[in-house]
Amino acid sequence: MNLSAILVTALPDKLPGLNNQISLLPWAETHFHDEEGRLIVTVESMSIQEDQNYLRELQALPGTLSAEVVEFWPNIEN
Repeated sequence: MNLSAILVTALPDKLPGLNNQISLLPWAETHFHDEEGRLIVTVESMSIQEDQNYLRELQALPGTLSAEVVEFWPNIEN
């Protein structure tokens, strides 16, 4: 399993809706958000390709300004 920390940014007024959308994704978890529109999201994936697909999904969510991997841990054992 791979684990990624992703910084997602949104307009502050879009943050609550985006946070709710991310909370519905089974492979993602939001750990922190602030009033400036930043969220820290962790993503669990089984491959780098899957991780890239999840990043693209986060980038495409309505309200997302950007989503970038800030830390990546490959081959984490459960």
